[in-house]
Order: sequence, then C-alpha cells, then structure tokens
Amino acid sequence: LAGLEADAMTYQAAIRTCGAGRQWRWAALLQEEAVSKGLALAPPGLRGKAWSLDPMVAHGAGERIASDAGRPDSSSAEAPGGAAAEVAEPSTFQTPLMGLSPASVAMRSRGEGHAPVLCRQVIEALLDAGGADGVYVDCTFGRGGHARALLGCLSREGRLLAFDVDPSAIAEANRLSKQDPRLVAVHRPFSDLPQVPLPGGVATASGILADLGVSSPQLDQKQRGFSVLEDGPLDLRMNPRVGISAADWLATVSAEELAWVLHAYGEDGDAALAARIAEAVVARVRRHDSPPLRRTQQLAEVVRAVKGESSASLFQQPARLTFQAIRTHLNREFQQLDSLLHASLEVLGVGGRLVVICFKRAEADAVRRFVRRHEECDPDVVGDWPLDRIHRLYPLLARDGDPDAPEWCVAEAMPPLRASAEELRANTRARSARALVLEKRVRRVRLADFAPG
Repeated sequence: LAGLEADAMTYQAAIRTCGAGRQWRWAALLQEEAVSKGLALAPPGLRGKAWSLDPMVAHGAGERIASDAGRPDSSSAEAPGGAAAEVAEPSTFQTPLMGLSPASVAMRSRGEGHAPVLCRQVIEALLDAGGADGVYVDCTFGRGGHARALLGCLSREGRLLAFDVDPSAIAEANRLSKQDPRLVAVHRPFSDLPQVPLPGGVATASGILADLGVSSPQLDQKQRGFSVLEDGPLDLRMNPRVGISAADWLATVSAEELAWVLHAYGEDGDAALAARIAEAVVARVRRHDSPPLRRTQQLAEVVRAVKGESSASLFQQPARLTFQAIRTHLNREFQQLDSLLHASLEVLGVGGRLVVICFKRAEADAVRRFVRRHEECDPDVVGDWPLDRIHRLYPLLARDGDPDAPEWCVAEAMPPLRASAEELRANTRARSARALVLEKRVRRVRLADFAPG
C-alpha cells in the first residue's frame, strides 16, 4: 500500500482479500507493515476498539515485548559446548521476528512452501505456562515455522534451543540464528536433550515442542525419497548421513520382518495385507530380470499392484502407509519419541509444558501410555478401590520407595488441540494433526495416603 494514506480499515480489507486468495506472503507483509505504522487492526465486531495483531497479548506476551524497550539485558544464549551466542546491546536489540504474531508467521511460511500446523494453538499453550521470558526447546526445527512464531512472541530475555537431524533443516536454523541470537541451533537428535546445556545457563526449560510430522519441503523434495508421488532415490532417512537407506534395507530384509514393520507402523489394521505387501516387495527384490529396487516409484508400483488401487492424491496413495512404516522403522521414530518423553520431563521445570504434535494414532497412543505411567490418581476417586488395583492402574504410585522414582507427575493440561476449519482450508496436511499438551507437576499423592487406618 505504498503511496497511500491507508488506515486500519484499508489494511484489514487488503489482508482479508489476500487471505481469501491464499496469497499468504502478501497478507503477512501487509500485517507487518500495519504493525510498523502503529495501526491497530480489529476483527469483525470490534472496530473502534484497541486490538493487537498478536493473540499472545491476551496472555501478557505481547505486552511484555512492548514494555521491555530499553530494559537492560545481561543474559546471553549459551551454545552447546560452552560457546555463548552474542546478543546485541539492549538499546539496539531487535530482530525481524520480534513482535510478529503466530498467524503472521504461519501465513509467511505458507507463502514459502511450508505451513506449521496448529501454530497459534501450540504457541498459546506453551506461553500460557512459561511466559515471554522463558527458555523453550523446539525438538524438531524442520523449516522453522513454529520456531519463528515462538521467537516472535518472546521478549528479549526469552531463548529458544532448536534440534534437528536433517542437514538442510539445521542449515536453515543456523541461518536464522545469525539473524536472531535468541535462537541456538543443535545438529543432534532430540533424544540428546539432557546432554545439551540450555541457553542462558538456566537449569530447566519453560516449554518444549515436538512436531512428529515430516515437513512439507521434505515431502516435496523428490531427491529425499519421502514422496509417494515423485520419483526419486528410495532413501527415507531424516539424516542421509546416518544409517542405511530404504533401498539397502529392503535388499536384505526378510518377508517376515518387513511384514511386521508394515503392520506395526503402517497397515496396523490389516496384518494380512501387510504380509501380502511384504511378500510382493521381497519377491520383486529377488527378481533378476528387473532393475534393482532403488527408486520410490518402483516400490510404489509394487504396493499399487497388491492393493489394486491408484490415486493422484497424496492422502489416498496406496503406498503412503508403506512408505510411512519403512521411514518410521529406519529412523527409529518411536524409540526416539520414548526417549524424548522421558528426557523432556527431566529438563522441564515444574509447571512447564511439553507439546507433542502427532499425525498418527500410534504416536498419540505412545504419548498417552507415557502419561498413564506417570500420572497421579485422585484419592477421592480411588479411595475405596483395592490397593493392588490402584498399584496396577497407577504405576507411578507403586514406585514409592524406589530411589529412582520421580518426584514429579504428568497430566494432560487440556484436550488435544486440532486444526480449525480455516486452517484445514489453507493446509490439508493439518487434517490428521493433533497436539497433546502435557504438564509437569509436583507429586502430591503418596502410597502412604492409602495405608489402612
């Protein structure tokens, strides 16, 4: 809107038009321009009333950013290995992300080819517990959509530690950290969280985020071998420098082992179908009159022949669950998730939250199993139950007396977060996403509370 004396209503109309046309980058740029001019945009029904573009203001984060201007800042981001990231002097400290809302960051990310799912809800859930001055961990940086949104809501004291094993993802994280020294990037698996010092030398984290999905650029880059629709090398590793590729694994795997992997991580509702696909894949590998099974479309064609289906849609591709299962196995995703859950609760401070974005039922089930093993019972509910049943149904209570038993418990802080209808229209990949919000709390119930008499 250069050259125009645009008021808030003009900006609001232009942003709405861009959003309706899915021109996310233009909508984000217009939002930022309105902010820079000090305009307060109002949603329908609130015209004439002050309203911030940043929904975090309602929780104090936006106000914190505004009120921090000129405050001395003595903290610095402590990088792994002891190297401290340089932070600019308070009088000049400003980054391109400070003050941007999650909605603005999400729209910009859509324009760049990757939309972070559940962005606003996830950031709200984290900041509700830790505030704008907290130290947070993004265990799966990906292309940085959630990280950018969180940095936009943090004050100058806030810090973010980001993990990823994908070389291209960590390269993007390093690039962003040069623009925003509040971010420290680490090229390690998130299961290494306990071994990496938190920024600023703090002992505990305010909040931790883990997005278990494959990022859109990974799906769209055919050379990575994740896409069912594009032909490329059959790799499927998050870090192509670690482990063996899917092609190499399939060249040696038995039909029985492959069937187990496909059933456990993909075709979990149909063991017979998983076994048929496994036999067909192994038979194709052993054929000497055909080229070696090294390409994604070669594998997809084998699965398509077994299922007798075809589709141009990503979510209806016959081989989608087969690719998912092999990727999950090769990258040890469930073992990594289990390590993350235990490590996160050790690193979180009391009252801190772990938000896990799941895309598969099995992922959500794994998180819930962890919660069941570490949640407290309500004495008013279980008071007249047999003691052995309480022990069995609340394993944490049964560990009283064990020197390794944790002094904390876990609870789901709220119902699972799901994509809004508006987000689903803009990003169909969010349709299977749900975020589980876990909170670390002090244990208050002990086995002695149920002693007879």
